[in-house]
Amino acid sequence: SRYLMSEMPVVLEGELVGVELPFCILFRKRSASDTPVYIYTGRIDGLHNYNSAPHIAENKTAFRLDDVWRMMFHTSNQVTGYMVAATLLLGREVLNGFVMGTQIPQPKSMTDGVAFEQVSRNDSDFTRWTEWIEHSVNVYQEFVHRPTAAPRYTHSCNRYFHPCQFIPYCTMQREEQTDMIEQMSVEEWSPLDHVGEVADNSTGEV
Repeated sequence: SRYLMSEMPVVLEGELVGVELPFCILFRKRSASDTPVYIYTGRIDGLHNYNSAPHIAENKTAFRLDDVWRMMFHTSNQVTGYMVAATLLLGREVLNGFVMGTQIPQPKSMTDGVAFEQVSRNDSDFTRWTEWIEHSVNVYQEFVHRPTAAPRYTHSCNRYFHPCQFIPYCTMQREEQTDMIEQMSVEEWSPLDHVGEVADNSTGEV
């Protein structure tokens, strides 16, 4: 009842329905004939029309919907990437979006506990997003075959209100880490799993 559906209808264009939209963005060096250098993939939670303009929608849950929660989405690479993907899917610019937050557990007073944070992006933001993509790929390529040589970044060790499950691994000696990696099993996951032909029809190239 608090979703404001009449003000934010889901985008319906041809066969495109703006709900749980899978996408792949293929980055190439020079031309479409080149092998993709890397692929950015994901699913957009929602694509809506608001004030006669398409907006992406990202659904989030949080323990607290405060200013710290709200402000982080104004620079979020995930939100920026969804706008890039929506632009490719629609064939016109998508520069705005909503982050729809739900507080878990819900507060006793239902006057709170749900938040709609409007966000926007500009050309500079999209340029910085591509620079972040390139940097991330370079880091991956440098350390993918020697992960124990990668630098230790500790800013994420206690994100999302609980310690990372890999802290015991990170406190080991590098030789022990190598032994543990050899004992691990591989479980691949993609946001495009189980979408079949939809994924093939939702591919943009830049």
